[in-house]
Amino acid sequence: MTFRIGGFLLSLLFFLDASAYDFVERSRGMRIYYSVVSEESRTVEVARGDEWDLYEGSYTIPRVVTHKGKRYRVVAIGKRAFADCDEVRNITFPSNITRIDSAAFSHCESLTRLNLPPKLKYIGDHAFAFCSFPYVKIPASVNHIGRGVFSYCPYVVDILVDEKNSTYTDGGGCSCIIDKTFNTIIQGCAGTIVSNDIRRIGDEAFAGCDKLDAVLLPDILEEIGEEAFRGSGLKSVVIPDGVTDLHDRTFFNCTALQSITLPRRLLSIGSKVFFNCRSLKHVVARNYDPLTLDNGAFPEEVYRDAELKVPIGCDESYRKTDGWTLFVKIVE
Repeated sequence: MTFRIGGFLLSLLFFLDASAYDFVERSRGMRIYYSVVSEESRTVEVARGDEWDLYEGSYTIPRVVTHKGKRYRVVAIGKRAFADCDEVRNITFPSNITRIDSAAFSHCESLTRLNLPPKLKYIGDHAFAFCSFPYVKIPASVNHIGRGVFSYCPYVVDILVDEKNSTYTDGGGCSCIIDKTFNTIIQGCAGTIVSNDIRRIGDEAFAGCDKLDAVLLPDILEEIGEEAFRGSGLKSVVIPDGVTDLHDRTFFNCTALQSITLPRRLLSIGSKVFFNCRSLKHVVARNYDPLTLDNGAFPEEVYRDAELKVPIGCDESYRKTDGWTLFVKIVE
């Protein structure tokens, strides 16, 4: 079915989160939906059910399920399987779960405890975004973690990684997930300590950490990813000189941010980096040769009320460069 809005033909299917499951069975009195992963290996994943029959309460996912006389091993939690099921309180996984797919438990706001299965290998993007558990431990078997897996989880204060994990580490108690290969924090929390050997902050690493009010970034830092601190509670940030580009929406909606010090070799500022950072009162630009900015790089309140501090002798350069000219108060 299609219909027209504002001159555009839109398919009704675009608006529906279509249920894609092969069968439904009961486990301990609770309805669970399944999709077949492989008939040959007789494996299934937990799937999203009908929109009028959302999951709620506590679930124990079975190791094996029988359908039409066939036995299937339950090996995965599918994409968006429990997404937006804000009455789900607890999940007990069987040991043979190896994959938790993208957004599988996003917006499960009543999920206050998380014990990941011991053979888990894959955690997809935003798998547990907007949940309410206070801590999590990554098993030794995990070798893939997507972006923003615990983004907007306001109560997470501690993240541990099994010391036997060959791909990731928590930095020896730094309360974060670090990709060992690239020394990249791919997920942090309010309790994270950024160690001095970190070279990159990954996309959405601290997104939604509204209890994170301060962070000390190491001098060797080279990159801060897209939306890395989006919606965090940061009040002041000094960006090291090794960072040359601020990617899109890095500090998007950081409404508590009052002071930002930009790196000396800054080459670009992406889209909506400081969107809604309306509390900014101090902007320190250390670049002697100011880059051209989009006129909307900062909110209007910042141009009007904040003080822009620039290097000695660069006052005139900044006053003549697009984007910086909008600051009312420029001092050396």
